[in-house]
Amino acid sequence: MPPAADLASLSLSGVAHRCKQETERFFQRISSDTRYCFELFRRAIVDRTDLAWDLIYTQYSALVLGWVKQHAGFAACGEEAPHFANRSFEKMWSAMTPEKFTHSPDLSSLLSYWQMCVHSVITDHLRRKNRPGSDAPLPLDGPQEPPGGSGTDTIIIDEMEQQALWALIRKRLHNAREEQLLYYRFVLDLKPSEICTRFPEEFSNVNEIYLMLQNILARLRRDPELRKFLGDDD
Repeated sequence: MPPAADLASLSLSGVAHRCKQETERFFQRISSDTRYCFELFRRAIVDRTDLAWDLIYTQYSALVLGWVKQHAGFAACGEEAPHFANRSFEKMWSAMTPEKFTHSPDLSSLLSYWQMCVHSVITDHLRRKNRPGSDAPLPLDGPQEPPGGSGTDTIIIDEMEQQALWALIRKRLHNAREEQLLYYRFVLDLKPSEICTRFPEEFSNVNEIYLMLQNILARLRRDPELRKFLGDDD
């Protein structure tokens, strides 16, 4: 593997070319180096290089289209898949700041964030389509009680504008892994044991999931700005 200095010295076209090669190796189940693709994202997000974003779109458009078509709500949307792929790219471009990038440890975390953007644009579309002029409530249930545990409190958030709420929550998360866990638990509605089963490379310990969720929810409950947003700042 090339040292970081050599990676940084590569031209943008060179990084994109190696990213394409390594991605092909990955899908062929051959050992691959994800650092070239991670560097491509770094130049787009941190350096704010527009051409890097164009190259990312070209590189990942087929993958993102697949995420859209596989989404459980896509069939009910009444739109073509490229529409949501483009919207998710725009959301990724605007939401993934240089500061957030510093909390993304690897390529997998960046792609998981992009996949969350796909989910967000589809669910937002369905909410507007099915309930014009209103937003569906966003429930944030605490983690279910583990075997032998004492249980946890529950946060119920009703009648809140989803995007504004999540913007506040994301600012209070420590890293992309916490954001992934909230997505799996509260958006996909997966229990901790199901998260371990479906995403073992990311979360393999159910007790760790319970602890992470308790810590995140406790942090959110203590936050003055979030409590004020929810009307619970007494």
